[in-house]
Amino acid sequence: MSEAEAKNRNVSEGQPVEKLKEKDGKPVEVPEAVDESDCMPPEMLKMPPEVREYVQSYFSMQSYGPTPNPIDKKLTSEHIGKIIDINAEQDKRAYNSAGSARRYTFGYVILLVALFIFITLFLVDTDKALYKEVLKFLVVFGGGFGAGFGLNSQLDKRK
Repeated sequence: MSEAEAKNRNVSEGQPVEKLKEKDGKPVEVPEAVDESDCMPPEMLKMPPEVREYVQSYFSMQSYGPTPNPIDKKLTSEHIGKIIDINAEQDKRAYNSAGSARRYTFGYVILLVALFIFITLFLVDTDKALYKEVLKFLVVFGGGFGAGFGLNSQLDKRK
């Protein structure tokens, strides 16, 4: 058995190797090998070495995931603070927009109720047939408006 094979065998068996190796003429410290029995389940220790190496290589291939985003390395606490501030501003704008939409909806409802009261007071005494036709038109228009409004809110919820 050659010296290199003996060193490799010692590393795989968890025995320490020589402390210094030379790289480009300079001594380089080589860390001691880790005892594999500490990080392996007992079932794997009972396996033959060839099977154990195969299983370890299989699991090491499985541990690789998608490559990390390079921007993640550059992300600092200042960036996270800015992201939180931007998100808070967006929440405020969404809240204000929802409040504005409610005010407009309330105004439209008041306008339609006032129109209905005016038409009722004006047309009931004058022409009942015309009042019925206008009432049918308003009910159909209101139903279509309500259905469109409901459909739009359903589609918004799905997004």
